[in-house]
Amino acid sequence: MYFNHSTEVQEMQVGGSVVSTEVVDFLTGEIHDNPCKVNENTCDINAYDVKHLPPLSSDERKQLEISKQLKILRFALQNQSVDILSHCNVGKLYNDKNKEFSPRLFNCLRKPIPQSSTTLSTSPANLRNLFYTGLQVCGSVWICPVCMSKITERRRRQLSHLVNVAKEQGYSPMLLTLTFRHNKGQSLSFLWNKLTGEKSMYSAFSREFTVKRLFKEHGIIKPKVRTTEVLYNDVSGWHIHLHIMLMTNKQGLSKIRSLEYALRQKWCAVLSRYGLSGIPKYALNLKVGNELISNYIAKYGTREHLKQIVEDNPKWTIAHEVMKATSKYKRGIVGKDGKVHKTGLPILNLLDLASTNEEYKRAYIEYAQASYGRRSVAGLPALARFLDVPKEDYEKKDETIAKEFKQDKIVMALLTGNDLRRLVKLGKRGHVLAVYASGGVMSLKLFLDSLGCDDVTYPVLMNIEED
Repeated sequence: MYFNHSTEVQEMQVGGSVVSTEVVDFLTGEIHDNPCKVNENTCDINAYDVKHLPPLSSDERKQLEISKQLKILRFALQNQSVDILSHCNVGKLYNDKNKEFSPRLFNCLRKPIPQSSTTLSTSPANLRNLFYTGLQVCGSVWICPVCMSKITERRRRQLSHLVNVAKEQGYSPMLLTLTFRHNKGQSLSFLWNKLTGEKSMYSAFSREFTVKRLFKEHGIIKPKVRTTEVLYNDVSGWHIHLHIMLMTNKQGLSKIRSLEYALRQKWCAVLSRYGLSGIPKYALNLKVGNELISNYIAKYGTREHLKQIVEDNPKWTIAHEVMKATSKYKRGIVGKDGKVHKTGLPILNLLDLASTNEEYKRAYIEYAQASYGRRSVAGLPALARFLDVPKEDYEKKDETIAKEFKQDKIVMALLTGNDLRRLVKLGKRGHVLAVYASGGVMSLKLFLDSLGCDDVTYPVLMNIEED
C-alpha cells in the first residue's frame, strides 16, 4: 500500500470550502484518485474546515516527515518493550509487591478505558496532530517510549518556562553533570543507588561544607532541578550520570572554570569515600547559560528508514539536556565490529537492538527492574515556588501528565474494540497518526479501510458516498 510511504492530499474547492480529492505518494510521485467523495449538499460546511490542513513550507514539510517517523518509531519501540517484558517472570522482575506495574505497560494505548469511547482526535491548535483518547496509559517515563515522549516534552516546557522567568528576575542557568567510573561487572541498581538517594554520593556531595560555600559565593540558589540519564556500553556496562540545573544571580561568572575545578576536586573526593573513582575531566562538567549545550544531532526514524532521515542540528538547550535525556535516540553509535563504543547506547537504542541481541535484551530487563519506582525529575516544584510561579502544574505526577489531552479536541474517528485490536495486532497505531498528519481525515479513512477496520465512524464527514 502506498500509505507505507509519506503522502499528501491534493485539495480543491467544493462549495466554497477546501476538501481532499487526491492522495500523492511522495516516494514515487504518483497521484491516486481519492475514492471517497463528500456530498456537498448534506455535509456540514464547518466540517471542511476541520479536514483542511494548512499548506507547509519546505522546512515545515521536513519537520513533518521527522515527526511522522517518530510517531511510528515510538509505537514500534513500545511494542518491543511489551514483547520483552511480557516474557519475564513479572513477580521476579518486580519483587512480587509491584506486580501491578507491568500490566499497565501491556495495556498502554492498547486497551480502552471502561465505559469510554475510543477516538482519534485532533486539536484546533494543531490540526495535523492526531492522538488517541479513551485508552489506558501507563505513564512510565522509563520503559514506555510513547508516554516517555509526552512526559519529557511537558517537563522540558515546564523547565523552559522557569528558565525564562528566572532570567527575567536576573538569574542565569548552569548545567552541572556528575558521573564516575564503572565496569561491566557492576549492576545498574548498584550504580543508581550509589549515585542518588538519601545516603548517596550526590547527597554527600551536596552536604559538603566547601560545596555549600562555593555555591553561596557564586550566587547559586538552593532549588536545583535534576534528572538521571542511563546509557549502556558493550565494553564497560552501565554508564549513569546526573544532569543538574543550577541558577545563579551572579552575571558573567568570570571565575567559572575555577568553580568547576573546585567542585571537581570535592566530587572526586566523595567518589573515593564511596569506593569509586572518576577521571576529573569527565567526572564533573559545568556549562553556563542557555546557549547551545552541544552539537547534539538526533537521527530518528523506523528501523527501515533510519538512515534516510536527518534532522537539522537543534538548539539543544539546558532544558532539553535536563529533561529529554531519557528519550534520546541516536544513530551511528554501533561500530563496524557490531560493538557499541564511546559513551554507549541511550535506552531507546538499547531497546531497539534488543530484538536481535540477547545481551541487550538482558540489559533492558535489568534496566526495567532498576528504574521502577524512581523519580524521573526532582526539584521543579521547589524552583517554581522560589520564583513565585504557581506550582500546581509542576507538582503533577508523570502518570497524570500522560493521561492529559486537549480539552478542545475535535473527534476525527470513533474506533470500535475490534478496530483497536486490529491496529494493535498489525502494529499500525503509529502509522495511523502519521497518515493523518499528511493527508487528513480522507487519507485516514482510506488507510483504516485498507487495514480492514470497517466499523470506524467519522463524525466530521457527516455523509460519505462511495464511488
